[in-house]
Amino acid sequence: MSFGPATHQMSPPRQSNRTDSDHLAEATRLHEFALRERAAGRPGNAAPVCLEAVAILERECGHSSPEVANVLNTLGAVREDLSDYGAAEGDYRRAGAILAGIEGDDGVLVRLRVRTMSNLARINRVHGHLEEAERLFLEAIELAETTFDPHGPELPSLLNDLAVVYKYAARFDEAEALYRRALASIEATLGSAHPEAAA
Repeated sequence: MSFGPATHQMSPPRQSNRTDSDHLAEATRLHEFALRERAAGRPGNAAPVCLEAVAILERECGHSSPEVANVLNTLGAVREDLSDYGAAEGDYRRAGAILAGIEGDDGVLVRLRVRTMSNLARINRVHGHLEEAERLFLEAIELAETTFDPHGPELPSLLNDLAVVYKYAARFDEAEALYRRALASIEATLGSAHPEAAA
């Protein structure tokens, strides 16, 4: 889907006389507003709000915090919606660099790593860099397999995305195997009658 410029400009309601302790809550509120605007098909409204949230988080949490990486992933997705793929790739690469410098394997952090790798892989697929997209998707799949429930939501989506890479590369047998694996995982979790299984 292609998004044009926003037809109207909205700004999130702002609070006056904020103290320093309110800034993180403000960044969270801005991020949530950006997510809603993107979901409503208004990425032009979401982008500047994401940038504002990133600036607040950099100031309050540091430039290398997972909170910054999280919002950068949203900003990258917004820029993808706006067909600004170069800027989106920069956002994802910066998020990945931040996460590479953070130790820890709790579920939230690992999910953010998987999301970042998947986003960067998708950008490489858009650019036609299929070998790099394959590498990133395989890394994300390996991380998801070792961390999450095999029938959780992460793995089928990643398998499907890698299958698309193989389809573009005319590796049809490998693509079909991944599609079948993703479908089996969805059916095991949601049942064969679920819309996700029929998609």
